Amino acid sequence: MAIRFCKCLFGSIVKKDTIVKPLVSIIVPIYKVEPYLRRCLDSIINQTYTYLEIILVDDGSPDSCPQLCDEYAAKDKRIVVIHKENGGLSDARNVGTLKAIGNYLYYLDSDDELPPNAIEIMVATLQEQPNAEIIIGKMHCPQNEALYNEQLFNSTHIFENNKDIRSHFFSSENRLPVNACNKLISRKFLLEKNIFFKKGIIHEDNLWMFLVVQSLNKAVCLNHITYIRYLNPGSITTGSSEDEIHHSLGMIFIEIFNKIDSFLFEKQFYHYLLQFRAIHPHMTSSQKILYQNVWDTAVACAQRNNHILLAFALYCHRKFYKILRGHGTGFIIWFLLTKCSQSTSIIKPNTLNVS
Repeated sequence: MAIRFCKCLFGSIVKKDTIVKPLVSIIVPIYKVEPYLRRCLDSIINQTYTYLEIILVDDGSPDSCPQLCDEYAAKDKRIVVIHKENGGLSDARNVGTLKAIGNYLYYLDSDDELPPNAIEIMVATLQEQPNAEIIIGKMHCPQNEALYNEQLFNSTHIFENNKDIRSHFFSSENRLPVNACNKLISRKFLLEKNIFFKKGIIHEDNLWMFLVVQSLNKAVCLNHITYIRYLNPGSITTGSSEDEIHHSLGMIFIEIFNKIDSFLFEKQFYHYLLQFRAIHPHMTSSQKILYQNVWDTAVACAQRNNHILLAFALYCHRKFYKILRGHGTGFIIWFLLTKCSQSTSIIKPNTLNVS
C-alpha cells in the first residue's frame, strides 16, 4: 500500500511542468492462459523502460494462472494483482483501467508478448510529441508473417486533428487498427471521455476504438514493431463461433449507429453500413430481430443527421429489395443508396476488420 501511495502521489517525474518520465500502466487480463503466461510476464518485467505499473487481472481463471500472478508479484513490486470472479475480457480490462494510476495505459493480451524495447520506443515518441493522446505501434505475428505486413505506414505519421484521424480510421488504406492492444493511450483522456469496454460481447475493440477515434485530437503511428501477437486456438477471438461473432457485431453496429455524428458523416456511415451488409447474409434466422434492429438504427441515424433521402432509401432497400431484386429495381435502390460512398474511401465488404 505504501508503494502504491507513493506512486499515486508521484505518478510521473516532472521537470518544469513537463512530464519527462511518465508512469505507464500495463493492463493484462488473464484467463486460462497457463501455457503462455510466463512468456507474457517475462516480456513485461524485462522491458528496457522500467517506470511501469503492471496490473494483472485474474478473471477467475480455473488453472494455475492465479498462483503464477502471485508468484511474479512477490518478485517484482511493480506488479499489482487483482483476483476477481469471471466477468469476461471487457470487464477485466475495465477493472484494470479503474485501478491504474499511470499517466498512460497499455493493454496487453496474456497470450502475447512485448519486444524488449516496446514501451521505451513509445515513451520516446511521446516525449517528442507530448500532446499526443495515443501512440500506436506495429504488430508482428510469428505464425503468419504476412498478417500485419501491410498495416499502417512505412514511416512515423503524426495526425494533428480529429478530421485527419477519422479520415484514416474510416478508410481502406493506411487504416488505424481497431485493436485495443499495442496502443499507449492517455488514462486522463479515457476517464474524461468515459470510454470503457462494453461487457457481454466479443470483438469489443471495434466499438472501443470507434469511441476513442470520435474524440482524439492528436495521434502518432509508428513504423516500429511494439507487439508480438500469437494465434492461440483457445483465445476468445479465434475460438468463437460464427453465431457469437455475428451477434456481437450486430450489437456493436447498433451502438455505433446510435453514436455517429454529423462530422464526416458519409465516411463513417457508409464504412459501417458496408461492414454490416458483409455479415448480414450470414446471420441466422434466430438473429432476424437483431438484423432488423441494426437496420432500423441505421435509418434513425440518417434521419438524426438530416439525411432524409438516405433514410428513405435505406427503408425501401430493407422493405422491398428481396421482392424487387429479380427485376433490377432492387439494384437501382442499392445503387442510389451507395452512390455517395464512391467519393469516399470506405472499407470493402470482403475486408471486414474485426479485432
